[in-house]
Amino acid sequence: MKKLAWIAGLVVLALVVSVGWQIAAADIADRQLREDLRDQASQAGARIGLLELSSIDDFRDAVIRSAKQYGIVLAPNQVTVRRTGAGVTAVIYLAADYTEPVKLPGCSFNLHFTTTSAREFPCYSRSERRWCIAHSQEHAPVERSSRESPVQVK
Repeated sequence: MKKLAWIAGLVVLALVVSVGWQIAAADIADRQLREDLRDQASQAGARIGLLELSSIDDFRDAVIRSAKQYGIVLAPNQVTVRRTGAGVTAVIYLAADYTEPVKLPGCSFNLHFTTTSAREFPCYSRSERRWCIAHSQEHAPVERSSRESPVQVK
């Protein structure tokens, strides 16, 4: 009976480790992709005159190549590229929306990721979250009602 309990415990432990490993690997790949998106959106080479400004298709292809380095498969319709402004002062917003499967014997589920180049500021309610993400490139402060926390975003 003790052997059966040990075997069952080891099987459960192996499943937990397997799921944890897959989730951690997907999360690390997502964080690395986010860093690449921020680097690409900054257009550092174009701002100092070393490179030409990239087109929207160039950005989309670069995001897909970056994702491929981390084992993330993206289609062009999963990548969002927005440019506001012109020239070297343009603000580029890059986003990738994808799922990563977590596989177990007998079942599997998908983890959904939306990775962006935007620097997120703390948002204090669900309705403000969309506004924060959309305006974080301009470093706009978050307006809150008097009922909410007095913490200010700088």
